[in-house]
Amino acid sequence: MQQIINALLRNLNLVLYLFLLSFSLVFLSQRSFYHQSQIYRIGVGFSGWLHQSRTSLRQYFELEQTNERLRSENLQLISALLKANDSVSSPLSTNNLLGYKAISAELIQKSYHLPKNIFIANRGRKAGVQKEMGVISSKGVIGIVNQVTNNFTSIMSLLDTDFQINAAFQKNGAFGSLHWTGKDPQAFELLDISIINPVQIGDTIVTGGMSSYFPKGIPLGQVTAYESDRVQGYHNIQVRLFDNPTVLNQVYILNHLGRAEIDSLKSNRP
Repeated sequence: MQQIINALLRNLNLVLYLFLLSFSLVFLSQRSFYHQSQIYRIGVGFSGWLHQSRTSLRQYFELEQTNERLRSENLQLISALLKANDSVSSPLSTNNLLGYKAISAELIQKSYHLPKNIFIANRGRKAGVQKEMGVISSKGVIGIVNQVTNNFTSIMSLLDTDFQINAAFQKNGAFGSLHWTGKDPQAFELLDISIINPVQIGDTIVTGGMSSYFPKGIPLGQVTAYESDRVQGYHNIQVRLFDNPTVLNQVYILNHLGRAEIDSLKSNRP
């Protein structure tokens, strides 16, 4: 108690000033409408700032929970788009009666400066991941599962000069093989498109759906240039991806629910 009294005595002038200031403000707020409105305005501003600061602080500490909720909601949306439904017109819809199931994952390691680049995701066998599952993001194709451990997955990324995607023109369904040129992570080539199919700059390229890795219609990129080889009878088409795969973190691993049945048919060929 004595320490408090000593502190007040040492700061007597400041205490007296604050007391008189508070008294004058209260007096003015009671006697003058103008000062009352100004004090009220300042009080509202300070209260708003205080509440905003408290909300921002709470949101900061709840950021991990918010991100987890958003990941869960995104997974539900992706899964809904992947369900087989002929009446749904969506880039991720599929006519396969058995459809796809999405497994949410996060990329924890990426490379993109090599001719053959590998991504590592934080999901494995425990989450239901198996080899040769397709991997997508909300913006397009990422790659195919290469190796799986209990908790992690190695992904053969589309930034691999040996990796080819079955791709097609959105406007007419003409399909070919899309592969990386090996330099710019967004620069790809579309091959095996016959010259009987018209090509224009700006045409949209999507997944062709001719494999069990990816559903039909996932947006990939746009045509930026092309040349037509009349002798060979094919176009050489330059495609730029819609999104940069080197900056993506959230991915979805696709479990084709009819893959085992399709593989059994392939293995029983005469």
